[in-house]
Amino acid sequence: MALAYLEKPEVWTDDYNLPESGNGVPDILDELKWGTDHLLRLQEEDGSVLSIVGLAHASPPSAATGPSKYGPANTSGTLNTAAALAVASKAFRSIGNNDYADLLQEKAILAWQWADQNPNVLFQNNDSEYGSVGLGAGKQEVDDYGRLTAKIKAACYLFDNTGESVYQEFFDDHYSQINMFQWNFAFPFQSDNQDIVLYYTTLENATTTVVNNIKQVYGNAMNTGSENFPAINNQKDPYRAHLKDYTWGSNGVKARQGGMFYNMVQFGFEGANAENAANAALGYINYLHGTNPLNMVYLSNMYQFGTKFGVNEFYHSWFSNGSSRWDRAGVSTYGPAPGFLTGGPNPSYNWDNCCPSNCGSAGNNALCISESITPPKDQPAQKSYKDFNTSWPLNSWSVTENSNGYQLPYIRLLSKFVNPEYDCNGDLDGSAVIDVCGQCTGGNTGITPETNPDNCTIPFLNINTPSPSPFKIFPNPAESTFNVSSPNQLPYQIIIYDSLGKMVKNEVLTGESHIQIDKIATGLLTVLLINELGVYTHKMVKK
Repeated sequence: MALAYLEKPEVWTDDYNLPESGNGVPDILDELKWGTDHLLRLQEEDGSVLSIVGLAHASPPSAATGPSKYGPANTSGTLNTAAALAVASKAFRSIGNNDYADLLQEKAILAWQWADQNPNVLFQNNDSEYGSVGLGAGKQEVDDYGRLTAKIKAACYLFDNTGESVYQEFFDDHYSQINMFQWNFAFPFQSDNQDIVLYYTTLENATTTVVNNIKQVYGNAMNTGSENFPAINNQKDPYRAHLKDYTWGSNGVKARQGGMFYNMVQFGFEGANAENAANAALGYINYLHGTNPLNMVYLSNMYQFGTKFGVNEFYHSWFSNGSSRWDRAGVSTYGPAPGFLTGGPNPSYNWDNCCPSNCGSAGNNALCISESITPPKDQPAQKSYKDFNTSWPLNSWSVTENSNGYQLPYIRLLSKFVNPEYDCNGDLDGSAVIDVCGQCTGGNTGITPETNPDNCTIPFLNINTPSPSPFKIFPNPAESTFNVSSPNQLPYQIIIYDSLGKMVKNEVLTGESHIQIDKIATGLLTVLLINELGVYTHKMVKK
């Protein structure tokens, strides 16, 4: 988030409908502060940083009552924290928050000093030898190369902040040990390491020979072989977003690959390929936004923003499978929060090793065949995706989980293409703004901005609705019409609100009815069906 802000500060505004919106600080930096405050709490007095936090989960997260469990300090966690605090310090200093920037820089230096004196302190989570089984997900500890690159990153940002030679000397002495220099190949699985050496080329007083070498090697690595620019120039992917390897989290890798092309623009490379770099990067944004074999927008619950076919659900402990409030868009009350990038096609997907008959009980075994897993299984790489949230033992997380590791590269790449001269209504030099209710208002929208958050709740959301609803609406999603099936011949009222909360239909009907919605904007609709027994709320996706 710090890098996304520093790279294009003019696009990050203070009106994203956060609790902190309107405080004079770009909302992305308000979010960043949540993260840096968390890191500060994990830092010990000697500068070391706790390695991992295992959190209790619930839906919503505020309902969690279990304990949080912590792993002890380790070198890799401390070095990565040093880097994060240092670059965050620069972001906050850029908006004049010098006191907080000074604190982050001080803590970053302290973390560097501890890690420099303790270069090989390890901690393995989820490991019986360390007594850590069940702590966190996967294995978080890194190898020698991982600790080296974390220290190179911390050295770069600390040199940028302080200008002190100890950091520059470490960077200059070790940057060429990054794999790109060893292999003359740039690839998205190490985009963070490649980005940090490019960042160094922008610094005042950076060593000229080092800068020249970095730019020469990166330029060669992007233009030789069969990947990167050769893949784009030779049109290896009909969707203009070539990726050599599709793995778990392929959407995040796509975003990183797009960022690699945009580096040619951002860091001032010259030549024919550099001129085409922005178009190459844009291909990866377009892929994530629907230019892919599934015609799917890989972002969750975006119907209110014009999506016709996108992610309806994904694996998450909050937006959990079966949740009546937050599971599937158009079925649950709200669906998942909008805008989360899911993991993406994963040709290595499979059900759990216990399937089909060794999952502990007949009921568990039955879950193995509770729905088809083709797709994502047994499909071409780019079609190895399914819009599902079935958890264990079908292990939907390996396809539809979300992660900061995917979300942040996507947001950072997307921001490169945002024109700050357009308002939220898409009008050049327009005056529309996001109000306290999260709606685009004013300007040419025809909607008066709301200033009192107490007025944001649409009245029907507070209605005590009987359950279950006796009405049926189908098909859902629908494009131009849908049907309402009533349990009897009693009259009932139907009210439809569009994705902005505007009433778009209000009439009284009887029996089974045919409802026209062709003139209603695409998005998530709320359908109220009211009879003498109660008010029933349904969600409808308008394609």
